[in-house]
Amino acid sequence: MWPRLHSRFGVRCIMQTQTGTAVSLLELLSTFPSLRTIGLLRQIVGTSERTLKAQVAKDPSATLTLEQSKRAEQVSAILSQAAKVLGSTAAADAWMTRKAIGLDRKMPLELMMTPEGCLALRDYLVRIEYGVYC
Repeated sequence: MWPRLHSRFGVRCIMQTQTGTAVSLLELLSTFPSLRTIGLLRQIVGTSERTLKAQVAKDPSATLTLEQSKRAEQVSAILSQAAKVLGSTAAADAWMTRKAIGLDRKMPLELMMTPEGCLALRDYLVRIEYGVYC
């Protein structure tokens, strides 16, 4: 197991290298409330928050499938990068729901739904970090 989000921001989201745990995904949701909007969790990992909570209640060590883990890790990496670049998890969470000119006036949350969108978000965050963005 290894930490995915920077502890500097007080965030603990632990993902295993092969399969993530349902608990770690629920921790990510509690840290970034914007992920609860527009059914994003269901679209990203194919399950709802309610289902995850039921799985954890039944088995606290419940794991995600390999595909769900990959997608959750990708989202976690973007959120970590956003928190680092923007200075806090709160700022990153707020940023996720605002349309950005450099993202063709789309919300970052909308782009997180596809692997290509995640790549575009990572590139955009690097541009913000280095001051080359619009």
